[in-house]
Amino acid sequence: MKTSSYLKTNLKERRDPPCRVACPIKTDVRRYVSFIAQGEFEEALKTIRETNPFPAVCGRICARPCESACRRGEVEEPIAIAGLKRFVADYVKNSIFPAPPIKYREKVAVVGSGPAGLACAYDLRMLGYEVTLYEAESSLGGMLRLGVPSYRLPRPVLEREVEEILGIGIEVKLNSPLNSSLSLEALLDEFHAIFIAVGAHQNLKLGIEGESLKGVLDGVRFLRKVNLGEEVEIGKKVAIVGGGNTAVDAARTALRVGAESAFLLYRRSKEEMPASKEEIKKAEEEGVNFNLLTSPLRILGEKKVEGIECIKMDLEAPDESGRRRAVPREGSEFVLPVDTVIVAIGHALDPSFLHGKIEVKKGLIQVDPETMMTSRLGVFAGGDAVTGPSNVIEAIAAGKRAALSIHSYLRGINLSSLLRTEKPLESLSFSLKEKLKKKPRELIPTLSLEERLKSFSEVELGYSKENAVKEAQRCMNCGSYAEVLSDLCIGCLTCVRVCPYQIPRVNEGGIAEINSRDCQGCGICVAECPARAIVLPSFPDHGVTVEVKKILQKNKEREFQIVGFFCTFNSYASLDSLQGIKIPCLGKLSIYQILKPFHLKADAVFLVGCGNNNCHFIHGNSRVFRRVEYVKKILNDLGVGGERLEIWNIDDPRGEVYQEKYEEVKGRLRGLGPSPLKACEVGMS
Repeated sequence: MKTSSYLKTNLKERRDPPCRVACPIKTDVRRYVSFIAQGEFEEALKTIRETNPFPAVCGRICARPCESACRRGEVEEPIAIAGLKRFVADYVKNSIFPAPPIKYREKVAVVGSGPAGLACAYDLRMLGYEVTLYEAESSLGGMLRLGVPSYRLPRPVLEREVEEILGIGIEVKLNSPLNSSLSLEALLDEFHAIFIAVGAHQNLKLGIEGESLKGVLDGVRFLRKVNLGEEVEIGKKVAIVGGGNTAVDAARTALRVGAESAFLLYRRSKEEMPASKEEIKKAEEEGVNFNLLTSPLRILGEKKVEGIECIKMDLEAPDESGRRRAVPREGSEFVLPVDTVIVAIGHALDPSFLHGKIEVKKGLIQVDPETMMTSRLGVFAGGDAVTGPSNVIEAIAAGKRAALSIHSYLRGINLSSLLRTEKPLESLSFSLKEKLKKKPRELIPTLSLEERLKSFSEVELGYSKENAVKEAQRCMNCGSYAEVLSDLCIGCLTCVRVCPYQIPRVNEGGIAEINSRDCQGCGICVAECPARAIVLPSFPDHGVTVEVKKILQKNKEREFQIVGFFCTFNSYASLDSLQGIKIPCLGKLSIYQILKPFHLKADAVFLVGCGNNNCHFIHGNSRVFRRVEYVKKILNDLGVGGERLEIWNIDDPRGEVYQEKYEEVKGRLRGLGPSPLKACEVGMS
């Protein structure tokens, strides 16, 4: 049975999970990972798409700043957030965006269909504007299609998400570059605002001798040709100059189109390389030779490339970019015999299409840093054309920010009122790190090395359903901390005594305090507090009541009604279609919440948790066992019968055994007959 998420309450300003704060588009990572942990895959995808129209794309090629910020990484390894995003985007089929109505008379033009342009067009359309998308090429996607190899981003994946974005009603005009026949003036006559997201497709030059020789290739154009299925001429020994993703992609692609060896030359160390660490690792696995602290001096040859002369570099104090300055090492020159050189040191905007109508400096469109408006009123710009080469998530963020800015401009709204201020949780304390259970990351399977180099098939194969759930269950739910209602606290020290992580403290005034940084949200203190002075906003009492009512309403025609509570950290309970409420640890359930189904006229209650040695929160299972025994006594005293409440914890469940046991318990409970409370006018108070 699919269950909805619990209703949320806001007590006071709360700190946000670092993963969400680090995400340039502020995706609610914690919430969608929690849904995946419960097997609620459709809800997870809906959550992602609240902010990101490219879940499958980002699940493959995102720079993953959220993973760098993940506090699980302070314990062992961060959650594989991108891998989980990819899984749910691939797993949930036939996902459909709602088509919003046109709310406003103003029309907006978006120029460029890369991630920035598509994200802006999507958000503007969702806000209620009529949007027309202009693309210079014959297909959509920008650098996603032309610059990213298909072994990282399969074209059917990109095409599916582009189609879903366009499906909300965005008009498209292909083969429509900005030029003399389609000028800014013409667009401004028809549209009330314009967003320019044309990207940066002009390759930068090395500026060294021999760069005009045959066999010297432009990295961006090389990838473009391969991605479009065009024939490329490449030698057996290839040198690639650069350290970004384009350089790494070019090196890996060269090996796939016939090169026997690929040498990547980068003037700094591996730590300074701007390319994705995951892509660097895969390139090394595939045989790319990394010549680090190496800079080219000249390309050798008479008519075609015969070699490249290089010099070794040393790193000194950081330069203006913040990276350590690379300086030549005297007398370290050497020649690398190659027959092809691919230059991939960066790419820039070709501003000629603007005809001087918009301010450009150093190859970048100049914009107001807050509003993203250019020097021309009503014309906005973002993405690589403004910032220089970036990554997909930064481009999406630029598009989304531009959409908000255009909306504020057209509606006369203060832009700052549309933006959310966030405060991240601090790093975990050392003492807590020592207490937390270590859970190794679920590895994402990949093609074998032999298979990789034979074709452009996708290298990462993605998580299975079972592995995705297990990986999601590693999430610490940062920000789901408990809070003390100080006016109710009686200073009894119960919370101090029961917390498995020793987080609560009692201040000089005798009031309990909970450190939001380290609280794990296990809920044990909430369930045990005799004054009900501690609350867990992510797991409120009324949320449990709502879920119980849903189950009873759905099964109202049945003579015997059982309400089940299943721990989401038990992977089989999360995956099986067992009827019940999925709880992130049964230790959260209070006596009140266990009794609630009986109050609402359920005939029996069945709890399934993790084994004694496998509790996510250390002591949650043992605490709920004690509460169950207490509730059984209450049920016996009321004449209901304690045997109507059953709890079962398992250490190493197997699907078929689990289901068999569940059916056995249900059969035994049904044998008890209807609850005596059904004959009462009201249930228990």
